[in-house]
Amino acid sequence: MAYTASWRSHLPGRLTSMLALLQLTPRYFRLIYQPALFEQIRQVAEARRADVVIAYEMAAGDYVSRLDDDRYIKILDGCEPFAFRSPVETIRSQARIWKFKRFLRQMLDHFDAYLAVSDSELRWIRREVAPRRAWGCTVPNGTDIFSPYAGGVDRSRVIYTGSLTYRANLETVDYFLSEIWPLVRTAQPGARFVVTGQPPDPETARRLQSVPGVFLAGLVSDYEDFVSSSGAGLRHNLVDNARSTAARYSWTRAQDTFVQAVDRCLEQRAFLQPA
Repeated sequence: MAYTASWRSHLPGRLTSMLALLQLTPRYFRLIYQPALFEQIRQVAEARRADVVIAYEMAAGDYVSRLDDDRYIKILDGCEPFAFRSPVETIRSQARIWKFKRFLRQMLDHFDAYLAVSDSELRWIRREVAPRRAWGCTVPNGTDIFSPYAGGVDRSRVIYTGSLTYRANLETVDYFLSEIWPLVRTAQPGARFVVTGQPPDPETARRLQSVPGVFLAGLVSDYEDFVSSSGAGLRHNLVDNARSTAARYSWTRAQDTFVQAVDRCLEQRAFLQPA
């Protein structure tokens, strides 16, 4: 049985936001927590006589951790602590990460297991948080593996897939066109560079398309075929390497690891029960 619920976000007042900074609970979790939502989750779990309760992501974990430890096997899925790290270390960021580690340790004290999305995050949790009860394993995000593209390939067309309204994408294209594209055009004068996705503002579009061989395709309807039909000399090697990598992250493999983690929790809980 799966239970989902949404909460209506609202901007907290300045005083509420400032007071949340002074609490030991990280401000993000304190501001979004809703007692009424916890009560709904508790009632559903009791009414359905759930044995295992799985929280997806740490915001949901804050609710599930408050359920009765003895009544339910509880698993925190999608544990991604790196999302709360700051790129620059300051006194404020150090205080924030200290509060986060304390909060996560207390949360995991009420879980049987937690599932990290990467080995590096699992190691960080074990080292920096040091859970006292829950054990952890890695269940990476998955991907679907499609059948290989069997259509024709245009080896003179290079494609960039990404909206140019996003600054990082535009900076990437600008760098490519200034540093790499001239080398490509020297070796292959007929080469074309096609950008798909949301186009930029008209002035930027004109600037980009003034570069020889550059075209902005915008949002194409046959996206998969359009991208797949572009190739290079290394095409087959790239495809083979990509498919072998994707196979390690298939949803089937992730599902098997997830089910094994649930089974281990069940076995451990059964072992601790009196005969």
